Amino acid sequence: MAILTEHTQERQMLMRAIAQSNQAWTLASLSRALGRNAAYLHQYIHRQSPRLLPEAERYKIASLLHIAHETLQPPSHRQPQDGTISIPFLDIESAAGHASIVDDFAESKQQAWQFTSAIMTKLQHSGTPYLRLLTVRGDSMTPQLEDGDVIMIDVKDNHPEPAGTFVLDDGHGLVVKRLELLTPQNNEAKVKLRICSMNSAYAPYRRAFEDVRIIGRVIWMARAF
Repeated sequence: MAILTEHTQERQMLMRAIAQSNQAWTLASLSRALGRNAAYLHQYIHRQSPRLLPEAERYKIASLLHIAHETLQPPSHRQPQDGTISIPFLDIESAAGHASIVDDFAESKQQAWQFTSAIMTKLQHSGTPYLRLLTVRGDSMTPQLEDGDVIMIDVKDNHPEPAGTFVLDDGHGLVVKRLELLTPQNNEAKVKLRICSMNSAYAPYRRAFEDVRIIGRVIWMARAF
């Protein structure tokens, strides 16, 4: 068995849960139950790839092994016991003007902000497990969003009906834009998106809906005066 680092407590918990399971689970069989290739969880544990399991996979593994899904989260992502709610940052920066190419859309291991339950109930969202924070970079969304603003996105809300402000990968990088679904014209086969900046210096453009990856809807922002 490979020696695990001090930063992989969640990996230790996964292997312990497999060993203690009443069913004959292995890393390979559990990987296949996730719809992955047989080496997926072996690489996750022993090669740190992926660095973090996607949330949906953590929930599914926890259900199969009859354990709490929180045990498969890095300690920095677990909810504190003081009544606050921890919302993690993503380990990327959103480019609200000139897009930056993003190869690894992953949760940050270093940073999260704490919110009270009272604040969270005032926000319309799909549930706190689906919320992430990002720092805006660029000026294309000025004055709605400025460079350095922190935004909260609902990663489960990734369909632009109604229209709104979203984080998306438009094929050239990760951006924050206002999205609007367009009614197909002249028997168009593909549904189109109108992608707009708030800053008039940036021209709106269109993409086929299937050609973009919508990460989530922006539901909140914070700005320093």
